[in-house]
Amino acid sequence: MLKEIALLLALAALCNGCGCGCGCGGGGQCSDGKKGGNDFSKINIQANKDGLCKVGLKTHYIPDGAITASSYWRPDVDDFHAPKWARLDQAFIPNVSVGSWSAATNNANQWIEVALGKATTITGVITQGRDSLDQWVTEFKVSYLAADLTWKTVNDNSGTAILFSGNSDRNSPVTNMFYLPITAHKLRILPTKWRGHISLRHEYLTC
Repeated sequence: MLKEIALLLALAALCNGCGCGCGCGGGGQCSDGKKGGNDFSKINIQANKDGLCKVGLKTHYIPDGAITASSYWRPDVDDFHAPKWARLDQAFIPNVSVGSWSAATNNANQWIEVALGKATTITGVITQGRDSLDQWVTEFKVSYLAADLTWKTVNDNSGTAILFSGNSDRNSPVTNMFYLPITAHKLRILPTKWRGHISLRHEYLTC
C-alpha cells in the first residue's frame, strides 16, 4: 500500500499542470485541441481531481471516430455495442447504447483502440464492465503505438507484458497504474479473460 501511495504521489507531482496549464489539482479542463472529427491538433486533457489527468474518453474530448475495435456485436443490425460506447461511466440508453463496447466474439484476438492524435504520456488505465448486463473483462494486456511508430506492450521491470487485473462487476471502476509512464500515439486493450462476454468501458490517465 505504501509503495502504491508513493507511486501515485510521484505521478501526481510529475503531472502537475497537465502540460497545458489546466491545473490538475483544481479540476480544470484543457481546451487547446479540436473536439470532433479525427484531426486533433493537440490532445485535450480532462483534469482528474487527484493530480492525474484523463485523456477525455468520458468527456467526449476523444471523438467517436478515434475509438475503434477488432469487432463489435451485430454491426449489421445496429451500433448499440459499438466501440464509441466504451467510455468510462457510459450509461445504458434504451435503443441507443448497451452501456459499453461488446466484441462480436469471445477470443483472445479482440481489442479496442484509442487514437490520441499526438504522442501523449500515459500513466495508467481505468476500466469498467457493461452497464446493462453482467459482462466484463477480468484480465487484459495493454499495447501501444510508440513514438517510433512500432507497436509495443506495457511491460513490467523485467520486460514481460503485464497481465492487468480487470473488473469483477458491472460498474465499479478499476484503476491500473503502469510500471513506468509510456509515450503513445494509439492505445489498445487486449482482453485475455472475461466474465460472460467481452464488454468494456475505459479511460486512460495521462500527464
